[in-house]
Amino acid sequence: MKNLYLFDIDGILVNINRLHLQSYRQDYKDVLKLEVPDKVIISTFGMSDYEMHLKILGMLNLSATKELVRKLIAVHTKNFEDILISKQVKPLKGVVKLLKNLKKSKEYVFVITGNTKEHAELILKRAGLKFFFDYISYADGKSSRAKIVKNAVNMAVKKGYKFKNVIVIDDTHYGIRAGKCVHAFVIAVATGSESFNFLKKEKPDLLLNDLTQFKRIFNYVNELKYSEF
Repeated sequence: MKNLYLFDIDGILVNINRLHLQSYRQDYKDVLKLEVPDKVIISTFGMSDYEMHLKILGMLNLSATKELVRKLIAVHTKNFEDILISKQVKPLKGVVKLLKNLKKSKEYVFVITGNTKEHAELILKRAGLKFFFDYISYADGKSSRAKIVKNAVNMAVKKGYKFKNVIVIDDTHYGIRAGKCVHAFVIAVATGSESFNFLKKEKPDLLLNDLTQFKRIFNYVNELKYSEF
């Protein structure tokens, strides 16, 4: 039986964190006339946009009203697209080979992302990866990271997919925790904003330096017993 693979985008398929950082800095300048420290923004990478702004505003001791969060998310759309369109986006090492193998095996492959649907599609198109994915579970302006993962699993069930296990592949502790919320097997990869040793503390089921080690994923998945899905 097939498996359902859920891939994060940023830090897993591509690494454009510096572009995200530049965009979020601009969002806060535009809306609040504030210079937000990079370390504050980076500490939220891996969350959905909604969760990010709640945490950042809290760290700045500002009231996180729905209207303020809405404004920050709205202005981010243009700022991020303006930056992304002017830059080249390349897949990280090992990504294309892994996805080609999954496609050849006819596994179910979805995206789980804190980006909006439009931004996720734009990133995947710029990186030449959109072809590999059956569905994108994205942030809708209020979803938590865990809800995004749950939505992906629910959509697979709704589509009538029969799968042995759910495999979440992510680069942050937020992603690891979200994967565990749906009883998925979580593979963490240290190619994003968090180090190998930091991710290790979250006890993922498998931890890789990068996706050039993708054969370890197949070896691990082949040994798994059936889950409750």
